[in-house]
Amino acid sequence: MNGAMNVIRKSINVVVSAMRRPLSFLVDHNLVLP
Repeated sequence: MNGAMNVIRKSINVVVSAMRRPLSFLVDHNLVLP
């Protein structure tokens, strides 16, 4: 159980960090070029 939870948490962190990069990239460009 613990091992599975660790794998799930790691994969969630990877997905979140992968989604944050393009989101922050879009936000930065929208703020610079509204």
